[in-house]
Formats: sequence, structure tokens, C-alpha cells
Amino acid sequence: MPASQAGRRGFDPRLPLTEHGSPCIKSDVVITSPKSIHSSTNQRRNYEKVLIGAVVVFVILEVLDFLIHGVILAPAYAATKDIWRSDMMDKMWIMYIVTIVVSFSSH
Repeated sequence: MPASQAGRRGFDPRLPLTEHGSPCIKSDVVITSPKSIHSSTNQRRNYEKVLIGAVVVFVILEVLDFLIHGVILAPAYAATKDIWRSDMMDKMWIMYIVTIVVSFSSH
């Protein structure tokens, strides 16, 4: 190691040297890996993974919603049906929209 580089702060002797004797940094290195060449393909795969994950989360939330409210709490809802508003079932589409938004926001 040259004496001029031995005392330099942050010098890594494992880095290759340029023709001027200074260490190569990432901006000096040309990246030619297949991953960088096909980044649009990887981006598409990432979008697919996010979409599949969101659909899986949506299905899980809907199944849990059915089990909790349709099976477990159904007797309690039936016993107290006089205090529930009957027109709220017309607005259930809002809950589906909220569940979809939550499914996508969890990624």
C-alpha cells in the first residue's frame, strides 16, 4: 500500500485502484449485471408480487370477517337485532372498498 493512501481515512485496501492510484468507488464502476439490464422485468415481477399479496390479504380479511361476524357473533347480533339499523346492509359496499384499500396499503 502506498504511503499516501495508508493514512487516508476510509481507505479500503480491498477496493480496486484507478489508473491515478485512487480507490474506485461505486460511481466509477460500471454495473453490467443481468439484474440491472433486466430491471423492467424485475419491476413487473415486483408489481405482480404486490398484486398477488394484496389479493391474498383481501381474501384473508374477508374470510376472517365472515367467520367473526357471520359465525361467531351471529347469535349475539340476532339476540340484539332491535338495536341495529336495518338500512346498513345497503351500505356494505363501503366495507368492501375499505377492505381493498387496506389490502393494498399493507404492502
